[in-house]
Amino acid sequence: NRDIYLGWLRRFEAEAETSLAAIMAAIESGNLPAAARLLHTVKGRVGMLGMSALWESTAAFEAAVKAGGDVLPWLDSFRHELIRTRAALAVLIGGAKFTAD
Repeated sequence: NRDIYLGWLRRFEAEAETSLAAIMAAIESGNLPAAARLLHTVKGRVGMLGMSALWESTAAFEAAVKAGGDVLPWLDSFRHELIRTRAALAVLIGGAKFTAD
């Protein structure tokens, strides 16, 4: 049903900043297992919503976090794709707010 799907998109949009902030906080504190769990949750949601490019970016970021090492390039790629997806959502669901920061 279109209304249900649009509701899921709105919920994703409403939670996107909080999710990104939580992932970044986990990485900054060195809690990579928590970051991986958060990314796994995001990956599941964007997969369910059909956001394939964001799913691929999230999956790669999750794998990098699980592997350890330098995750900043993956973070940058994820943030870029999240911003691009949110911009498309703003057009689709009308009036959604997003920022590049």
